[in-house]
Amino acid sequence: MKLVLDSDVLLDFLLARSGFVHEIDHLVQNQYEWRLDLATSACVLQNVHYIARRGGFTLPNEVLEMLLERVTVIPVLGEHLERALSFTDFEDAVLAYAAAEWGADYLITRNLKDFRKIPEVTSLTPREFIALRGAKS
Repeated sequence: MKLVLDSDVLLDFLLARSGFVHEIDHLVQNQYEWRLDLATSACVLQNVHYIARRGGFTLPNEVLEMLLERVTVIPVLGEHLERALSFTDFEDAVLAYAAAEWGADYLITRNLKDFRKIPEVTSLTPREFIALRGAKS
């Protein structure tokens, strides 16, 4: 199953954000057992690094290397950028179109409001995905 991770859930995981880290950690820890192909875009990774640093956190290269070993970096194409121009949240729309092009089954985020405006890919919170996965077992 192909999952694209948004910046908020990656930050939850990397910074161990209280109240949010449990579900995304559970998903990542079960990545191989559940046969999950995790992905994100290079822009998301850049934003995660920037936001963490701006918040006073340093993400060591080893942490980023671990993430890159587990997560595929999907391409963002010019057509994704063009299609995203009509949305209020440009960055979210770009990621959603890139996810759809990559063939993602789900986009994992806590920002459902913006992503659900883009029907090409289904967005779920980590908790919703875990519940859905449990229901399919």
